[in-house]
Amino acid sequence: GVSNAEEIEAGTDPYDSGSFVRHLKDVVYTVWNSYLSMINVLELVNPTLEDTEVTVSLYAIDGTLAGKQTVVVRAQNKFDLILNDMEGFVPQSYGIVKLEFDNVIDGHLLFYRGQNGLAGLSSSRFDYVFAVPLAVESYGNTAVGFNTFQPSTNSAELSNEVSNWLSVINLASESVGYTIKTYNQRGEILLTRNITVPAFGRLDLDGGHVTAGPSVVGVHIIEPTDAEKPYIAQLIRYGADTAAGTAPTSYDFAFPMLAKAGTGQETIMGVSRRFGEDNWLEVINVLGVSVEVRLSILDKSGDKVFEQSFTLLPHAQHHVKASDYLSPGEGGIAKVMPNVSNSIISQSMFYHRDNTGSITRMFGTQSASPTSYNVFGSFNLYLDMQNFLRVSNPGEETVEFKIMVNGPTVSSEREYSIAPGATVYLALHDAEAFQTSADSYGVVVVTAKDENVKLASELVRVQQSFAVTTVVR
Repeated sequence: GVSNAEEIEAGTDPYDSGSFVRHLKDVVYTVWNSYLSMINVLELVNPTLEDTEVTVSLYAIDGTLAGKQTVVVRAQNKFDLILNDMEGFVPQSYGIVKLEFDNVIDGHLLFYRGQNGLAGLSSSRFDYVFAVPLAVESYGNTAVGFNTFQPSTNSAELSNEVSNWLSVINLASESVGYTIKTYNQRGEILLTRNITVPAFGRLDLDGGHVTAGPSVVGVHIIEPTDAEKPYIAQLIRYGADTAAGTAPTSYDFAFPMLAKAGTGQETIMGVSRRFGEDNWLEVINVLGVSVEVRLSILDKSGDKVFEQSFTLLPHAQHHVKASDYLSPGEGGIAKVMPNVSNSIISQSMFYHRDNTGSITRMFGTQSASPTSYNVFGSFNLYLDMQNFLRVSNPGEETVEFKIMVNGPTVSSEREYSIAPGATVYLALHDAEAFQTSADSYGVVVVTAKDENVKLASELVRVQQSFAVTTVVR
């Protein structure tokens, strides 16, 4: 989906299918879901100096156009559209959202489920909130990990089901076949499924809780029959309050993972023990050959606190508890360096528990290669949320950068310096530092003074009943 010329200009590898810059331009797709009483909020972010019109088209479960609306996203601002209020949005269904625009737009689709399924966004407590970033379409093989282990250590919850649902969305104008190969953590194949998804359709499959069963970790490899046809695949993990076979009344967590092509380039992901959470790293080989991988963990000062080299057998994966190597209240980054192109996907999983061992908040974030000196994202201080911006310097030289925070009620700018390998955490809800206030939102832009450097950034929104990560890119 990216030309060789664009790859060379961006400094990515044209021969590595997982190495490219995601250019969200012209047309972008995501998916809506009204099951489980979820509220769907589309966050559109405009980092430019010009207002931008975005046409939002809602497609029904059968691929037909159900509703359309055009919104204006103001310059250096964001716009939230509640899809539940759009024509064509119906309960107990799902479909595709198509976004068309002429400028630069990014954002997420956020899914809110109120406590015990109560609808609306006025609640202060939620079963879960998760965000699916807007993504360009995929071509060729992609992969996504699954996990049916119950992360709670409360003995009363150990049998509660963790369901995994895999979605394959066909963006082509004709039906496309896909082969789904499912492997366990050791790389042993569990199941092969052949499916056909109709034109502009979506198919949801069991992502592991039935076919693999409880307490299994693995990976799904998605192989389209036609590598030139665009699609999106994603997996969402739900932690129910009941065992399998019983209808849940509430959920302890839910979060998504996008299917991605493997890469042989170095990628970065955040690590943390800042809130007392357990943090696990998952490194997955998506190829049918063995791969050598070097994994290192750097604390917030840039000091290397862990390094390990290991061999991943075909389709196998390796897990490391990163929080064991961090001091309480500290964070940093992990670097993953494989020796084979197209080979590795990895993710960082965060488990927040109360004093009984029950999960209070949980989310995962996928590793990525730093791609630009100038990146942007969005903040949101509604619902009593705190917003923490992580900025990491994976390079070998000290970097000077600035943070610009803009919104309907705020405009501020601050400068920072960050040492090689180091990480800084910026509390965007700090009114004194950033002139923000409760019940406000807007855009945050991170810009290094040197255009030749690359930063790795991410934003986490934290509230008493959930934590949700949003991309800064």
